[in-house]
Amino acid sequence: MGKRWAAAGVVAGILAVSVLESRAVWLIHSPHLDQIAEQSRKVATGFAGWGVYQNRILGPFVVEGLSRLPHMTLTRAFELFGDALLLAANALAFFVGRRVVGSPLGGWAFLILGAAAFVALQDAHSLYPWDFVDAVTMLLFAWLIWADAGLGPFVLLFAVELLNREAASFIALWMVLDGALRRPLRVPRIATGATLLVVGAVWTAMLRRLLLRYQPEDAHLRQLFLGQHVHLEENLRALAHPWHPNPSAAWIVMIALGAIAGRAMLHRTRRPAALVMGATIVSLVMFGVVCELRVWISVVPLVIPLLFRRDSAPGLQA
Repeated sequence: MGKRWAAAGVVAGILAVSVLESRAVWLIHSPHLDQIAEQSRKVATGFAGWGVYQNRILGPFVVEGLSRLPHMTLTRAFELFGDALLLAANALAFFVGRRVVGSPLGGWAFLILGAAAFVALQDAHSLYPWDFVDAVTMLLFAWLIWADAGLGPFVLLFAVELLNREAASFIALWMVLDGALRRPLRVPRIATGATLLVVGAVWTAMLRRLLLRYQPEDAHLRQLFLGQHVHLEENLRALAHPWHPNPSAAWIVMIALGAIAGRAMLHRTRRPAALVMGATIVSLVMFGVVCELRVWISVVPLVIPLLFRRDSAPGLQA
């Protein structure tokens, strides 16, 4: 009976945190929620506002499908999709925290901190379906790294994230780095990761070419590099004025994540994940808009394998 009550308490706690998180997120975005939902539909219909969004089909297609149900509007479908993913992310956070820390207290800590981080990394101007998916997939990615999972789960996760957005390439990159830093080398992991990097690049380019039904606004931008917008100059200019709220927050996030990654580089067990985090930060500074704090949602979960050591991971020595 005690275990049942404990399980019921966990379920109730996850639901309560998810409801509070959901209300906070939708409150932040309430002034522009209809316009934000419409951006999702544009991807599903081949009219993405930016061509680089056109390959991010998983969330928009699900939202579009939900919106066609009886008595369902596009905005409500977007909210329903977001709520479901937040609930899944919170349940996963509790599971991961409990396993990583080794106690229910760790589960509650991961649950509350994860939900708080997602809310804190919001601004009122942009939110996309792939941000919600990232909250789940990148936390699962961090968990698989910590748990030293086999090749199969990483390949499966790569396939899901590739449908979500091109951040799947960081999963493939980790496979290459992890295999290369093992002693002895994990050649199958290196080869698989390298292959997936190529597959991801080809898939992304193909979807953008096949699904776009018009000439997007960014089609002629000379700042396009490797299929992405180059925002380096814009980001550096914004970060040079840290007294504004969003640049200040971006600086805090980058310095904190960079410090964690730098410290983790001293340990062989954590080095592949640290390198991937470093590559992600560089990629965001180059191609993202760092002051849109939501772009950091996919990076934050990587602190788990960097801060928590799993001594039983084979083939690596600290």
